Amino acid sequence: MHKYLILDSSGKPLMRGTMRQALHGGVCRMELEHEEDAEKLVPGELFQLMGIRDGNFAEVRFLRGRGESAEFEMVRMLDSGIRQNLRIPVRFESFLYPISGSWKGRAAIVSRDLSCGGIAFLSEKQLKVGEICEIVIPVTTEPLVLKLKILRAGEAGEDGIPYAAEFQEMVHEEESMVREAVFGLQLELDRVSADTLPSF
Repeated sequence: MHKYLILDSSGKPLMRGTMRQALHGGVCRMELEHEEDAEKLVPGELFQLMGIRDGNFAEVRFLRGRGESAEFEMVRMLDSGIRQNLRIPVRFESFLYPISGSWKGRAAIVSRDLSCGGIAFLSEKQLKVGEICEIVIPVTTEPLVLKLKILRAGEAGEDGIPYAAEFQEMVHEEESMVREAVFGLQLELDRVSADTLPSF
């Protein structure tokens, strides 16, 4: 089975589903995660499908749905680079370990957001732009140790120094695990936001 994320036309994650075959041209049938998800899909409207494991990314048109089944028509393949830029606000505590830096030991960090391509975090450790470190990512199905490169450093504040970093040399399985975690967190955020809306 192939897992996919369904996004609206602006790129906001809506729901998950599975297909027996990988995304292809023509009409694709998908089993949605929840039966009520079909109510969010309007026939004729454009959506985006993204493979959680394979990273395939396409624009599709919703044709029809019944129960947990939905049918989409392929419109065109999309630039997979878009998924790298979807940043999800998420807070977790973790550690950095030096690879290219002159320091030793480990440095505590607190994440600010996570994407398929990198992470923003706070740390009291002084790091240099271009420095290579390893980081433990605890929000994936199994904790991952990933290599990253420091891209930017901000002004130090009460909570530490803000950094932006890009993941380096990721293998396919690591990319898949981070992608699944990022989109799962986004869907969870949306669900929590919807549940906390005032009722009238």
